[in-house]
Amino acid sequence: RAHFAAEPILPLRLFRNRVFTLTGGAGFILGFCMLGAAIFLPLFLQVATGASATNSGLLILPLTAGIVTMSITTGRLITRTGRYKFWPVVGSVFMTGGLLLLSRMDVSTSRLESSLYMLVLGLGLGMVMQVLIIALQNAVEYRDLGIATSTNTFFRSLGGAFGAALFGAILSGRLAYYLPRLLPPDSAAVDPALLTGSPAMIRTLPPGIQAAVAEAFARSIVSVFLWAIPFAALSFFLVLAIP
Repeated sequence: RAHFAAEPILPLRLFRNRVFTLTGGAGFILGFCMLGAAIFLPLFLQVATGASATNSGLLILPLTAGIVTMSITTGRLITRTGRYKFWPVVGSVFMTGGLLLLSRMDVSTSRLESSLYMLVLGLGLGMVMQVLIIALQNAVEYRDLGIATSTNTFFRSLGGAFGAALFGAILSGRLAYYLPRLLPPDSAAVDPALLTGSPAMIRTLPPGIQAAVAEAFARSIVSVFLWAIPFAALSFFLVLAIP
């Protein structure tokens, strides 16, 4: 009888709505990729390029600028044309391409290059994020507008939580693989957990060890972006199936 509660928090009948299910899945992946980028891009900039904690936050402004710019632009264009499906389809392609570009970064990547890569990812996220809400709100009954919108936001937050946990595990695993192979044979053991918690400590290491640790971190972080690509590609097929 739990399926027929008088006032359920989340009515299960909503899952029979194709748009609700597809936008929920796409929202989960969106949060998955977005939070992964927001967490690991500053870490990459601090470790691989020597940016301070404050500057690394400023250096991801191209990502934010892309999201805000395309959210506003797509909203205005959808208001003018009344059509929305084009934008999340194209946005998922940009999102996948942006992650692919980020996965090709290394310690020699310039600030301009990394900014352009972040901008591509941000443009893709901006094309998808708000349009999913528009599609969802047009597909459910008026009485379900609030619960459908909040559930999509919940799926996005849930995706971010899963993404942070999975990507963190990938980063730890890759560091455990690269550090022993890149550190000089006579160097003392380096604790990855200590350096991840305080990237500034890397600059206190001896020059030879510091370069090896920076290279290991750079390779490990771009592995995170590489693993995110299949999930972003899956979002393309989800939004393509939206009516």
